[in-house]
Amino acid sequence: MRIGCVYTVAKSVSSRTSDESAGKPLTDGTEIAFGIATIASRLQHERHQVDMLVFTHAEDYRPVLVEYIETQRPKLFCLTAVTTQFPFVRAIAAAIKETDPGVFVVIGGHHVSLNPEEAIGVSGFDAICVGEGDIAVTKLAARIEHGAPPTGIDNLWIKDPRTGEMERNPTGAFLQDMDSIPFIDRTLWEPWIAYPSADTSVLIGRGCPYRCTYCSNHAFQKLSEGKFVRTRSPENVVAEIEAITRAYPDLGAIYLEVETIGANMKYADALFEALAEFNAGRRDKIVFGANFSVTSRFAGDAALRKKFFDGLRKANFKYLKIGLESGSERIRNEVLRRPRYSNEDFVTFCRAAKEYGIEIHTYVLVGLPTETAEDFQETVEVTRACQPEVIYLCIFYPYVGTDLYDIALSRGLIPEGHAGSTEAARERTTAYLDLPGFSKRRIVREYVLFWYKVYKGNWDFLSIAVHTVRHYILLHPRIDYLYRLLVRDNPLMSPFTAFLKRRLG
Repeated sequence: MRIGCVYTVAKSVSSRTSDESAGKPLTDGTEIAFGIATIASRLQHERHQVDMLVFTHAEDYRPVLVEYIETQRPKLFCLTAVTTQFPFVRAIAAAIKETDPGVFVVIGGHHVSLNPEEAIGVSGFDAICVGEGDIAVTKLAARIEHGAPPTGIDNLWIKDPRTGEMERNPTGAFLQDMDSIPFIDRTLWEPWIAYPSADTSVLIGRGCPYRCTYCSNHAFQKLSEGKFVRTRSPENVVAEIEAITRAYPDLGAIYLEVETIGANMKYADALFEALAEFNAGRRDKIVFGANFSVTSRFAGDAALRKKFFDGLRKANFKYLKIGLESGSERIRNEVLRRPRYSNEDFVTFCRAAKEYGIEIHTYVLVGLPTETAEDFQETVEVTRACQPEVIYLCIFYPYVGTDLYDIALSRGLIPEGHAGSTEAARERTTAYLDLPGFSKRRIVREYVLFWYKVYKGNWDFLSIAVHTVRHYILLHPRIDYLYRLLVRDNPLMSPFTAFLKRRLG
């Protein structure tokens, strides 16, 4: 049976320097979405004919969608959406139904799982998936293929097409056998990726041991029973990496997708050994990176740190992505519910990583509920002490369904009509909360000047200026559009942009 899968991205097109890469919405394999990609691969494993469609807000998706439906005649569409993509995906579902009212449309993703009543009320959706969709969607596809009523499927809320009544099925347990997940078929994504042989990602686990209020993991964990933090065996991970490197022999770097690679140190040690053995047989070693959560226990145990960093170095890790989020311990502990660590712990860990040649890429938030300008100054000071190689700075966006959204709402901080109202491409570059003592204007100013304050005296003027100007541009859609048109996507500017990339790393 023919099945269409749709993924949406909040940007125009990737940077391009050749006709071959022009118009591709994804830059490389690190932008493949594991949720919909896993479902697509599982459907292929069940011998369905699956196609991947990737759409952006900036380009007219309808001609491609209509042509696909009219020529391929799919029986099922699988959609996914985060909060800010939901209005766009809702419009895509409406377009599907306008073209072929008989095709079955199911949608999943974190926004739908955490806001099922809103999602099931959308006329373009025949069913919604609450929780993990691996098993549910394959069962749904089998029912549709054989003309059987799609009822009684765990994790699915299904509309009766005749009566309009809702069948709210229970949510099944979390999938435990992670090795049973088929390897992602990356060829499905190749038509949408500018540089498929560049960096890519491999999923090594699901679930997070922590309950941070701004993240959806704590809410997602409540949806099902069973162990939430699960990992693939090191042997299974390496087997997929081997398959990827055979298909893309020029590949140089792989990001290992997991909430924190330090959740289980026994597992991490085994994975490092397996990756080191894999690289030992290669002339060109693959470089790895992963997420990591700092804790006081880890930062304060020199022997544990040494063992961890030795393992990273042996496995050829280049960087760790670490969430500082806020330099205010009050904000981290009372508002964000972060794992416990002091600012000294965080700085100690980052400096130790650098001694082992491991780069630190840091996540930082600004504009958080109850945050003051003094709180954010602490964030500046801690980040400056760490001197990370890369910073991912985002203005706080209140995601519906998270505890921090509820906290902000209860304090009257959420603007009226907030949900789904922002442009998806600007969800993390717009100040939403006008906080006492930390106005939207001040939040925006701190966002723009962050690189100057963190790197003054450590980076050269050009590097600081480029990052500062780029983040100022991100705040203004029209200026950003001109930048992309005249600089980033302009072939005549390729020597200049290549120079900046070499200079800034």
